[in-house]
Amino acid sequence: MNPSKYSPARRLAPALRQGALAAAVAAAFALAAGGAAAQSAPAGPAGETAMVKLIRGLIQSGTLAKDVGEALLAQAQAEAMASQQAQQRLAAVSAGAVAGASAGGLRLEPGDVRVPYISQTVRDQIRDEVKAQVMAQAKDEGWAAPNETPEWSKRIRFEGDVRVRNESRSYAGNNSNIEINWPDLNKSSGYDVNPNTNLALPSLLNTRQDRRNLFRARARVGIFADLSENTKAGVRLASGSDDNPVSTTQTLGGGLSKKSVWLDQMWISH
Repeated sequence: MNPSKYSPARRLAPALRQGALAAAVAAAFALAAGGAAAQSAPAGPAGETAMVKLIRGLIQSGTLAKDVGEALLAQAQAEAMASQQAQQRLAAVSAGAVAGASAGGLRLEPGDVRVPYISQTVRDQIRDEVKAQVMAQAKDEGWAAPNETPEWSKRIRFEGDVRVRNESRSYAGNNSNIEINWPDLNKSSGYDVNPNTNLALPSLLNTRQDRRNLFRARARVGIFADLSENTKAGVRLASGSDDNPVSTTQTLGGGLSKKSVWLDQMWISH
């Protein structure tokens, strides 16, 4: 007796070869089915594709298991039907384009695309609508609107004013003429009130001599900012004859002498 004749390996070989063949056929079908949506296989006399017939033959020969083969067969049939419907729709569209071109006296060649005519009025309307939409979006977002400024610049503002007037000051003749000019006195280093060592009077105010036709001017300019919702700040320069906290008016005259400019305001509030 030849032991190799009844070897288990010999009995398993046909089954292994059949399984490998089935796997190879399934892989080939998967690759072919992937391109079925783009281009279907040629149909036979009965309207079936070559892929469908191949699967039927494999099932009948026993190469593919019945349940596996039926699943692959259903998938192949569905893809073939979808591809056929897509081709029918494409043919209908092409036929319509050719018919429209023929009615208009044009002849379309294979691969030509028919573009309908759009009148100038419609083109202008489309352009105006697109422009309006873009400008509306630009205005809402603040990036391309005409005369638009950055958001931070809207929180800074400049203010200023200039005023010129003519005034006259008339004094009564019975006014006291020994009124001390306290602001002028406070500017000095002190005043000696001892009559034994100082007989000069301090600086006195004009209380009796009229001053007519005085040209007076006031100029102010400042920058103010809203640093946050609750915090504000400002700086302002102004004219003025002295450091009087009440008036920033400057008396004109004096030839070509220069006038003073004061730091009138500098503040921050919260």
